[in-house]
Amino acid sequence: FRPNTHHLLCLDDDIVICDLSVNYGDPVILPSELREKGIVAWDGLPAVMPDRDVVICAIRADAAVRVACYVDGELLSESYVRRGEPLRLPAPEEKTGYDFSGWDKEVPAVAPDEDIEFHGTYKARVHIASFICCGEEMAALRIPYGAPVEAPAISREIEEIYYDRWDNVPETMPDEDITIYAVGHRMNGTVTFLCEGETVEVVRAVEGMPVRCPETPVREGYTFEGW
Repeated sequence: FRPNTHHLLCLDDDIVICDLSVNYGDPVILPSELREKGIVAWDGLPAVMPDRDVVICAIRADAAVRVACYVDGELLSESYVRRGEPLRLPAPEEKTGYDFSGWDKEVPAVAPDEDIEFHGTYKARVHIASFICCGEEMAALRIPYGAPVEAPAISREIEEIYYDRWDNVPETMPDEDITIYAVGHRMNGTVTFLCEGETVEVVRAVEGMPVRCPETPVREGYTFEGW
C-alpha cells in the first residue's frame, strides 16, 4: 500500500498563494516563506493530513487578535482569531482530584478588537474522612485531595477493649470519601501501682502495650522518686 496524496490549498484573501501535495497521515508543515508574509495563523490548518483535500485561509496580524489561555500560570493555548468571528476557548484537560474553577472573565461570543487573555485555576476537591470507633463517629474531617490526613488522637476503653490507634490511615487524602476504623486490643490484665505499700491506682492493661501511669503522688515535705 502507498498513502493517498491530497492537495493543501493556502488562501490569502481568497487568492491561492500555495498549493502543496501532502501524503495522508504526514505532518502538515508549511513553507517558511508563508510565515514571513505577516500571517500569524491559518484557519483550518490540520496537524496531520487527512484523507481528503484541505483548504486553509490565512489570518493576518492586522485583522486578528491574539487569544491566550493560561491555567495555573501555564500557557494552555494561544491562537489568533479574526475580529468579530466566533470565539471558542479550549476545554482544560481533566485532572485527577481537581476541578477547573472557570475563567477569570466572561468569554465573549465573538473576538474583540484587542488581544485578550483568560486565566483559570484548578481547585482541589474536598472529601470527608470519617473516623469510627465501635460504630460511633468520633470525627468527620473535610480534607482537600492530596492534603495530609491527620488522624485525631484516640485512647478509649469500651467493654474491656482498649482502642489506641487507627487502621490504614493514608498519608494524603485520595479523590474520594474514606472511612477509617479504630483498632482495639482486649484488656487482659491489671497493673497495681503502690506507694509506700498503699494502692494508688489499679490500671487495666493490654499485653505488649504501654501502661498508663497514674498521677504522681504528692506528700508534703517529700519528693516522689518515681515508679
